[in-house]
Amino acid sequence: MRCFDSVDRDDGWQVDARRREPGAALGDVPVRPAVPAPAVAEGTVGLSAAAALDLFLVGCRGRGLSTVTVDWYGRLLERFLRGRSELPLDAGEVEEFLGLPGASQGTRHAYFRALRCFYGWLERRRLVAACSNDNTRN
Repeated sequence: MRCFDSVDRDDGWQVDARRREPGAALGDVPVRPAVPAPAVAEGTVGLSAAAALDLFLVGCRGRGLSTVTVDWYGRLLERFLRGRSELPLDAGEVEEFLGLPGASQGTRHAYFRALRCFYGWLERRRLVAACSNDNTRN
């Protein structure tokens, strides 16, 4: 018997052997639609904001995060990227966004957490350059 995590089927669906629906019997294997990842050229410098967000959300789904979590990331990051064709790579743009008046401290912290996760994910996949002076934990 062969062990596998995920297998594409001929009908466009994907079998995910790692997750079962709550209350499902042990033999039940969940099936979900296959999600194709957007194509991004290797060593991309001008990664579009929309492509970066799509890649991140596909990655979140691929890691098995809950739909509530993926939707939360999507909502916050879409607001941050609204009106931008290119991914902001300047820390000043992020700080300016987080410093906008009218937002509560809790809202700012939520955006900060989502942005830290988003940019960290992009950096680990080498879609953006690594920051040599990382102060995101402060």
